[in-house]
Amino acid sequence: MTYDVEKLKDILQDAGWYQGRKNDMQSIVEHYRTEGTPLSNEQISFLEEYSDIEGMSNTGDTFKFFSDPLFWHRINPRIQHGSLLQTAKTFDEIGMSYLNPLNLRMVREHITMLEIGWIDMTHIPLHISSDGRLFRDDGHEYGKMCLDTLAKLLMPWDIK
Repeated sequence: MTYDVEKLKDILQDAGWYQGRKNDMQSIVEHYRTEGTPLSNEQISFLEEYSDIEGMSNTGDTFKFFSDPLFWHRINPRIQHGSLLQTAKTFDEIGMSYLNPLNLRMVREHITMLEIGWIDMTHIPLHISSDGRLFRDDGHEYGKMCLDTLAKLLMPWDIK
């Protein structure tokens, strides 16, 4: 897989990212630990480097990566929102009525999923798993979190 790394960095920098970025996520980490669902090291690393940036992919789709565990509640407090960190170890825990592809992967692979943002004008939710893989809400896996994965997400037309 080849792509222009500098072009990818430009997209990320335009969104607010910079080399060596490391946001303090201690209050976020503590929030989830208090809820009884601690974040993995991979999820924390993602939040430290990429949380709270917002930009546009080379296809013209907007994207946003956020860290606030109450993000959706703050946007619309009248609607009850669950935790951004989803965990399920058995099918009984998620219920047969909610067996979407993401939940199936959580159960089968024994991982948690943290919603970390969206891509596209339709706001397709993005999740990072406890083992560091990036997923769409429909269960599509982009791969282990790295620049190559961000290139697949933010520069799909420029990958050769």
